[in-house]
Amino acid sequence: MLISAGAITDIYSNAFAGISSNTTWAFTTYNSSVATTLPATFDFQACTGSGLLPNGFTQYSTTGAQVWDCTAFGRDPAAPTGTVAHPNGVQINGFANGVNNLNMDWLISPKLDLTGTAFPLLSFWSRNAFAGAQLQLKISTDYTGSGDPALATWTDLNGKFPSSGSDTWTLSGGINLSGYKQSSVYFAFVYTSTTDDGSRWTLDDISVVNSLTPPPPSLRTWLRSRRYR
Repeated sequence: MLISAGAITDIYSNAFAGISSNTTWAFTTYNSSVATTLPATFDFQACTGSGLLPNGFTQYSTTGAQVWDCTAFGRDPAAPTGTVAHPNGVQINGFANGVNNLNMDWLISPKLDLTGTAFPLLSFWSRNAFAGAQLQLKISTDYTGSGDPALATWTDLNGKFPSSGSDTWTLSGGINLSGYKQSSVYFAFVYTSTTDDGSRWTLDDISVVNSLTPPPPSLRTWLRSRRYR
């Protein structure tokens, strides 16, 4: 089969390079049935376009039209708490078409295998702007990996999220998952917005590592501001 260069384009309007008689075929697919082992790092650099979450992450919309999706406004590792956009990350915003909207949306991790670990620790960077509810961080050992997450059992975790409207990249580190050392574990970020307010939340650089020592205890309070657009 021969296809001339530029004969077709992808969803981002990039021209196809073409297929010649000496083209070598190679395909890579993600197998969601295979659990990810530690250490696991997700920097979302491949998170481009719409509806193309990478590395086994999935989104599920319970309510509303706004969903978790890729964004070019990620975190720059060279300026950890900076505000300059750096490709790429994952984002949701309940404010759309000039109004706040009612939403409930899940961003769900790939399946993790935490067996054989000492202290599996979750870390991630997050940033939020404008008034709105705090994210929720949840974990499950009986989610099937697809479909409505409400059909599974989820336990709330302390996500150590930054203050509402702070609009600064904040590290939430050392979240202890050692109570869930099973072969099929999922964690999820749950976003909600209302017709009164809808914060913009962005996530980047998520990791889960196996530590030989437990994390120090921590306590974070949630401060809610009322900064509107």
